[in-house]
Formats: sequence, structure tokens, C-alpha cells
Amino acid sequence: MQVKEIQLRFVKAFLIETDEGNILVDTGTPGSGKTLQNYLKDVKYIIFTHSHVDHIGGASEIRGLTNAEFCIHEKGKEYLEKGLIRKPVVHSLGLKIVFPLFSLFSRGLKPTKVDCTLKDEEEIVKGVKVLYTPGHTDDSISLYLEPINSVIVGDMLQGRGNYLTYPQIYENMGEMIKSVQRVLDLKPSFIYVSHGKSMNSNYVKI
Repeated sequence: MQVKEIQLRFVKAFLIETDEGNILVDTGTPGSGKTLQNYLKDVKYIIFTHSHVDHIGGASEIRGLTNAEFCIHEKGKEYLEKGLIRKPVVHSLGLKIVFPLFSLFSRGLKPTKVDCTLKDEEEIVKGVKVLYTPGHTDDSISLYLEPINSVIVGDMLQGRGNYLTYPQIYENMGEMIKSVQRVLDLKPSFIYVSHGKSMNSNYVKI
């Protein structure tokens, strides 16, 4: 099993390569389809860590280019299928000042059919397990990659300099703390984050 990070503007998508086919995790902002189409070979599933527009924005652009199943947690299904903007809950004055620019990256979001909803502890393919990890949003999930003892956490953590920490955008801090601890209890060797640098779990500072 191998993970490739795909840089899409200010956010990343991930390609998980497995013996049972590949999994694309997230699709970036609207306009990301042109880049993502280069990674669709052998992709069987497209999994969304949550329904913010910088993670589901490119979905409609690749829907017709692949036979992969598009999957999201039940609580995010409506946002993806109806092309709705999920407003981020910001807890940083600096971000609140610049966040009006967010609308620029939301333009072009279109509805995308959902094929399956993700459930906690569900195994997508052998060695790739869904973990329900709410807090950043109520539909946030992580993917535990057992063969390489790594976790893709989406926005539950973010890279800040040379460490990983809580994001400044979240809906429920209490739930996020529990979700992070759940991941750390797995003692993963590596944590992949959508914003900032992915790194060894020893660099988590919370």
C-alpha cells in the first residue's frame, strides 16, 4: 500500500494505491478536476473526508470520467448531492478577516451523485478502514491504513510549521479532541493532513 499526496491550490487530495484498486480521497476546490483526471486510473472509490467545498469542489468535474463509487458520511450527503456550501465555523480573528475570499473558491460547486455513505469501522478495501471522527464538522471521517500504520485525517489536524495541531476551523471542539485521541490511540506511524505538512505522529502538539 502506498499514499501519494496531490497538491490542489491550498489543499491536498490523496491517492491510496492498494492491491484491490485505488482510492482517491477528496477532490479539492472547484476547478481541480483538470489535475485530478491524471490520477483516476484504477480508482474504485472516491472518498470524502468531509463536505467543505475545498474537499468536494472538484467532484462534479470528474464524475463522468470514472466508474468509481463516490462515498461520503451520511451527514455530508446532502451537501454533495445538492451542491450546497457548508459554511466553515472559524475561530481565528485572522481567518475571519481574510475569509470573505473563501467565496471565490466556492464558485462552480455543482451537485454530484453519491453512491454510498460511509459508516464507522467500515472496511472500504482490505486494510483501509473508516473512522468516524467528528469535530471539525459533524460529517468528518478519517481513514486508517493498517498495512502502513498511517491515518488520513483530512482537516481534523493541520500542519503548522514542524508540528501537527488542531485547526482553527471546527464545529465542536469537544468532539474534535475525542476524535484526535481516538486516532492517537492507534499509535500511527504517520498522519496525513489536508492542509500543511503531513508528518510522523510524534509531532502532534495538542
